Amino acid sequence: MHTRVWKMPLTSRLFVFVLSLPFVATGGYLAYAAATGKLVGEGGPVMPFIAGTALVLLFGWFMIQAIVAEKVTLVADAEGVHPAFLPKKYESLIRWDEIEDIAIAEQYLNSAKNRSLAIYLKQSRSFGPLFSGAEHGATAFVAGTMSDAGAASLYIPEKRMNEKAEIVRDTLLAMRSEHTGHA
Repeated sequence: MHTRVWKMPLTSRLFVFVLSLPFVATGGYLAYAAATGKLVGEGGPVMPFIAGTALVLLFGWFMIQAIVAEKVTLVADAEGVHPAFLPKKYESLIRWDEIEDIAIAEQYLNSAKNRSLAIYLKQSRSFGPLFSGAEHGATAFVAGTMSDAGAASLYIPEKRMNEKAEIVRDTLLAMRSEHTGHA
């Protein structure tokens, strides 16, 4: 079977883009008004100009990245699963024979349901406090809100993938079966 790649959905990237717009506009106004003398701060026009320029540069970078850079979330190939969205120190290959099960876990926060792909490993390991189960750093609150009580080794939020969690789960289970003979 070929390599499969799941990316951050366009809707999530557009959300970051739209959220950055008011900050870029405010920064542009601050920089323009300070440069033309219409806005003077406590220390003169320098501080509003610096603040405005910083807003434009920082949130402008977020906007460009949101549109241009496709964020890879997960890669699956003949070797196993590569969670590519984690911080660099937690990114590592999960070999097919290390995986015990792949399922869907649900999290309920303030009546909102968030779904995640849950990967259960035979020998559990940490993937950082935000995406690991209770055994490896998830807070008791987060673990307690998961439908599996934080039992998975890794949670990948459905919102970070460009396909439904069931489709990703079924694809990964089929690939695992193909490469290990384990159904």
